[in-house]
Amino acid sequence: TKFAFPQFVSLTSFKPDLVILSKSTKTCIVWELTAPLEENIESRHSSKVDKYLKELVQNAQSGWSIKVVYGEVGAKGWIPPRFTRDLRHIFGLTKSKSRSLADDCAWVARQCSYVIWSNRDNRDFEPFPVSPPSQE
Repeated sequence: TKFAFPQFVSLTSFKPDLVILSKSTKTCIVWELTAPLEENIESRHSSKVDKYLKELVQNAQSGWSIKVVYGEVGAKGWIPPRFTRDLRHIFGLTKSKSRSLADDCAWVARQCSYVIWSNRDNRDFEPFPVSPPSQE
């Protein structure tokens, strides 16, 4: 898709995974998702912080507040504590709801990693949706 970050918020060429805007409060929440191997989570986090803070936040238009959230889920399912903390702080989720969402994200990451590994030699692989088990 042809997405352009709203120029009335910040002048940037970034295409984050999720953007939530409030024109009335001039607040923008940017959610950047990453799924590196667990041993690379901290280095990827640091590089994303540097990247987004240097361009996106520093180029914010007058009066706009930009909050960047980094949603890291390890490829093997480990999630850093800041993930659930950010869910509670930014989106107002309860501790149990944020933990449940984090567990679902970890499950999906493990399933996706398994599918990728199982099909590493399959040149005819067709992607298919993976979703967490139903919680009825």
